[in-house]
Amino acid sequence: MFSAYDDSILKQVCADVIRYPRYRELQSLMAECYGQSTIATEPRCMSIEGVSGVGKTLLVRDYVANSPPLVDENGVCRQVLYLTVPAPASREGTIYAMLRKLGGWTESREKSREASSRLIKYLSASAIGQVIMDDFHHYVSITRDRDRAEVAEWLLQVVDEARVCLVVVGLEGEVQPILDMNPQISRLFSSRETLKPFVWDESDERHRQELSDFVLRVFTLLGISLPSNTRTEDLIRRIYYATGGVAAHVVNLLRYASQLGREMGESTLTASRLSQAFKARLNHVSLKANPFEV
Repeated sequence: MFSAYDDSILKQVCADVIRYPRYRELQSLMAECYGQSTIATEPRCMSIEGVSGVGKTLLVRDYVANSPPLVDENGVCRQVLYLTVPAPASREGTIYAMLRKLGGWTESREKSREASSRLIKYLSASAIGQVIMDDFHHYVSITRDRDRAEVAEWLLQVVDEARVCLVVVGLEGEVQPILDMNPQISRLFSSRETLKPFVWDESDERHRQELSDFVLRVFTLLGISLPSNTRTEDLIRRIYYATGGVAAHVVNLLRYASQLGREMGESTLTASRLSQAFKARLNHVSLKANPFEV
């Protein structure tokens, strides 16, 4: 079991993850869409997709926590609303989840159309200017096109009537199928972004440096030293091979390897500990050979 020290380190590592160049770029785009929506004739919306573990939720939660309220052209202080799409996903379930977030009551016998109208009033009364819907891919579980189209139509109603900038976040390839069920809501999503894992490309120094900076920062936060008998570039290449550049996998690998080392009184991270950590934490997500035993 990990200690409170490990948990505090993990929180700091996560904070560092979401502030790397690509993360900052996406947060800037979110702020840009938000700002433009307050002055444009219609809101500008945005989607963010990515594989599991790449840091999408950390990205948007950090954005919400650190974004100051935006004052629109009428002097109204606008707020950001963040919520996770409930599973199993439905239009009604999301409406009720949003109402609860806004402090509104829910009535089990209330029709979804009435609840949606009340939600739009709450959004306006609460001066919500941007709504971030995480785990948007839950809607893909809806199998009937008719039901998917109703979700897309409802999203259009919320954006149009509440005048909010909508940001939807979900797994890669599982967001656009819902948005594209309605041409009007699809058109409003002019910014469609994908958060990619870190890349190790021998021909691209910028990408290699981004991963290197991140890995070395994690080493520093964990209070461990690099293996003395391993070249830094070679070690990071092996870490990339083991993790596919997925931020959560990188953190889990190094965190557990450092834990094993501390239990043995070691201050330097060894290939042996990395090998153990790979087998214990990543073997189930990768069919690759253990890169720390080569």
